[in-house]
Amino acid sequence: MAPLSPPTPSPRLAQRPRSLGRRLRNLERSGGVGGAVGAPPLARGRVAKAVADLIRRDEENEDSGPTLVLAATAAAADEWLSALTLALGPHSNVLKHATTARALERTHTPARLGRMSCVVATYAQASRADPPGREARTAPASEWLSSARPSQQAQDSVLHRLTWHRAIYDDAHSLLGTSKRAQATATLDATLCWAVFGPLKLDQLSRKPAQLRGLATLVKYPRGAPLSRLLLERTVRLDD
Repeated sequence: MAPLSPPTPSPRLAQRPRSLGRRLRNLERSGGVGGAVGAPPLARGRVAKAVADLIRRDEENEDSGPTLVLAATAAAADEWLSALTLALGPHSNVLKHATTARALERTHTPARLGRMSCVVATYAQASRADPPGREARTAPASEWLSSARPSQQAQDSVLHRLTWHRAIYDDAHSLLGTSKRAQATATLDATLCWAVFGPLKLDQLSRKPAQLRGLATLVKYPRGAPLSRLLLERTVRLDD
């Protein structure tokens, strides 16, 4: 009787995709820029978990700086905050941004925000100017925030006075036009940018050249690079 051959591994298991966090991290390492993420709204928690994985890796490198998450609504910002806190632990440095005059003056200064692992805010907060007469603040030179940007134009928020290591733009389809929130987001300074879309919105970009160019600007895709490669090489779908 012939000896039994070892079982053949299941093709489905052999081709199991890597985690979303690992795929995003590999793309960040390979291109030095971010890209687009296709995920349905109900999967926000899974995307937040992947972002938490990136933040953990950042914390191993003390020079990386904080991540900024911008959401379309206060309710969505609360979802991000809860999911990130759950993934990173209750003692993580995740801060929900506040734009009251007292918060801006005492706690939500560039130096304080720069010490966070992650700051969660809304597009409205990024579009809102600081209260009149507020003195511009920058971080001490001894911190990574030595590159903190000085006071910009009057319409800039405190979020514009930092150089963020990473920016996550939720519901990013609303940033591909000429709205106030799109203009405010375009002037944020971030090294790595990820735009999160619903799968249908992401599929439509290939048929809308103007919006595809807007996405390239949003994620700081290299100028002159073929836009067709942006969707092919720097797009991650949650169910891929």
